[in-house]
Amino acid sequence: MTTNDLEEAKRICPKTGRIIDPGNHLGMKRSGISRWFLPVGGFLALIWFLIRVIPKPSRATYPCQKAAAPLAAAFVVWVSGLVGSLAAGRRLRRLLIQRRYQAALGFAVLILVIGGIAVVGLHSDTQSASIVGPVGVGVGINPGRVVWCHDPDATSWDGESGYWWEDEHTDQAVVDRMFHESLLALTGGSDARDSWERLFRYANTKLEGESAPYSAGEKVVVKLNLNTQDRHTCIHNTVDLSPQVVLAFVRSLVRDGGIPEEDVTMYDASRWVADKIYDRVKAEFPGVVFVDNQGGDGREKVVPDPRTPIYYDGIGIDTPDLLPTCVSEAKYMINISIMKKHTLAGITAAAKNHFGSIFRTSDSQWSPSHLHDFVTTTTRPMGSANPLVSLMGHKELGGKTILYIVDGMYPGMQQSNENPSRFWMPPFNGDWTSSMFMSQDPVAIESVLCDFFAAERGVPANTRNYLVEAALANDPPSATRYDPERDGTPLQSLGVHETWNNQREKRYSGNDNPGTGIELIALRTGGGGK
Repeated sequence: MTTNDLEEAKRICPKTGRIIDPGNHLGMKRSGISRWFLPVGGFLALIWFLIRVIPKPSRATYPCQKAAAPLAAAFVVWVSGLVGSLAAGRRLRRLLIQRRYQAALGFAVLILVIGGIAVVGLHSDTQSASIVGPVGVGVGINPGRVVWCHDPDATSWDGESGYWWEDEHTDQAVVDRMFHESLLALTGGSDARDSWERLFRYANTKLEGESAPYSAGEKVVVKLNLNTQDRHTCIHNTVDLSPQVVLAFVRSLVRDGGIPEEDVTMYDASRWVADKIYDRVKAEFPGVVFVDNQGGDGREKVVPDPRTPIYYDGIGIDTPDLLPTCVSEAKYMINISIMKKHTLAGITAAAKNHFGSIFRTSDSQWSPSHLHDFVTTTTRPMGSANPLVSLMGHKELGGKTILYIVDGMYPGMQQSNENPSRFWMPPFNGDWTSSMFMSQDPVAIESVLCDFFAAERGVPANTRNYLVEAALANDPPSATRYDPERDGTPLQSLGVHETWNNQREKRYSGNDNPGTGIELIALRTGGGGK
């Protein structure tokens, strides 16, 4: 697909052929109510925010104020742009009457700029995506399938007492059930053992061209997202990977999948594996190996492998990074990330999880800081090369990943230093998301997460750039030739991307025609909720 084709896809609905308003990516006709949503809703949000926060500034951290702030800010920007453009328009008319054409031209440019600001105020946040899709090629036994399992009974933290990750606040039995049901729904397996066998057979078909099951002695490496863990004894309430999700996964992999525990390695190269995860897993599976940045206390220290360079095409960095030896020695990978937004990239999930997998050779550090500028949504527009695509497609990372799991028990509105946030959109209604996401398609699962965050509080414009680039990696809008190994073989499509039809139904192309796009399978394993 060429850049022109992609631009056309932004304007025409693939099903109806209708022209789509770039600010209304669902292709629905705007009603009078929706046209006035920002002026009225934004004004009310601003008044509410000022009344509540001025007397007590600490209220700005309350969930209701965090939800109101973006809408209030957009309203202020819109009003400022509108007032400014009207004033400039009157001035332009006077200059034309006076035949001061150079000055008039300058004011015309000013009007266009301010008008653009007004449009951004209206559309840049929750309506940031104009790709209706689907674009790319779905991955998996059921291509493009994403399972979303929601069970309110999994979480019970009151937001204040104790720690959200303690067993009295996160029900291990419920999480185990959620994992089991999600695995069966993803693969179509008759039971968990059959589901794991299907995953390994699918992986071997891709890797070796033969539908072979797992063979004893083959290593499975698991990338954990431990971004907020800064020591082995780390104890805090900031957003982090749920120990219960990790344990549910290991129980299923070892007991149901039949994988010897000594063949399982769990790692984060740039962070520490805290006791809250390590102790739970080791108590039941003492043979599981843990690798982290420092080693010690039973963990192994991560070691870079000079035989596994990774290159980032299209961003001007020619020196390759290296990957961990525990990764290169494994045949299979499983990626466990967290449902979080990111202040630079928009969201962080499976792709950015591998910021914790790279050894920066320029100064011998396990650090991704040299890549931050190239994932920043405010400076990298749609159609820009993105290093996340190289991470998603490298043969030692995404190339050997058989399963993507996203922990959505207690989600976060930024990547670190913030406690979990409740969601107000249905079906959460002010509760924790209490969710788990699972897929074999890295693009599809992150596209779904992006839709959830966009519906809840909005995502920055350009957040979906890396998803479009990855979906069209064989012919991306940036025209970048992605070849992260520099072996002469460029990446092909890494998965399928599109946006859902609406927040209420949460349907994608694959829900109506499986295999054509994302297929979101929604499960609810609990009975009552809260």
